Amino acid sequence: MSHPHAFRLVGCGAGLKSGLYNSHVLISYMSDKQNQIHAFWAEIKDALKLHVNYAKFTAAEKLTLLLTTVTFAFIGFVLISLFMFFLSIAIVRCIATGTGMIWAYFIMCGFYVFLLAIVFAFRKQLVINPIARFVSRLFFNP
Repeated sequence: MSHPHAFRLVGCGAGLKSGLYNSHVLISYMSDKQNQIHAFWAEIKDALKLHVNYAKFTAAEKLTLLLTTVTFAFIGFVLISLFMFFLSIAIVRCIATGTGMIWAYFIMCGFYVFLLAIVFAFRKQLVINPIARFVSRLFFNP
């Protein structure tokens, strides 16, 4: 009682031929399994490459949007600063007609200190929350 896939070493003829046939089937079966494993591994590598490329493109898109927003904010800050500077000079000239130049500058300085105190007091509502909303919307919404 030998195993059906075992080689028969005794004698020449039909036993040797059937053993060779069985080994050929076994090798063919193992070769097919290896091909399937290689194909499966290649598909996994391709899928991972696609996911990595998608992550890179998404990061590039988000970074571009973030840098664009920062650039526009900087340009807006510069333009508003210039506007406020020239407006301040004009207001100081108007106030100076009644109080004198030194006191006009002190009044304007007091106004800016008051404005800074208000921004500092409401910094969470005016600065932190809008930035946090923008960043969370940028990175967590598709």
